[in-house]
Amino acid sequence: MSGWLLVVEDDLDGRELLAELLATAGYEVVACSNAEEMDSALTERGKPCVVLSDLYLQDAPGTELVAKMRARPGFEYVPAIFVTGVEPSLLEDIRDPVVGKPVDIDRLFELVAEHCSPNPQR
Repeated sequence: MSGWLLVVEDDLDGRELLAELLATAGYEVVACSNAEEMDSALTERGKPCVVLSDLYLQDAPGTELVAKMRARPGFEYVPAIFVTGVEPSLLEDIRDPVVGKPVDIDRLFELVAEHCSPNPQR
């Protein structure tokens, strides 16, 4: 269940904060700001244990990026967690977990831990 996790967030401060929090907890994190960087990370690194994405990115909706990723052979079942400033209860059509902003760190860690294990070497 170990592996790396992918953070996709176009806001620099939010991206750095999420990546730092997860890295401090022992997770191997790759952070991207857009679809192009996400595609490069997936091509270079392979399948992440989970994708943590902002729901509304500047270049494409997070749901679209995850759907595109899941269309890759072998990536069909990569779990995703979406983060948004929109009230999560208004997002009934999204089947993946949604965490509201400001982020409940305990809830986020709980969701990530369902799919990833911290790196024991940290």
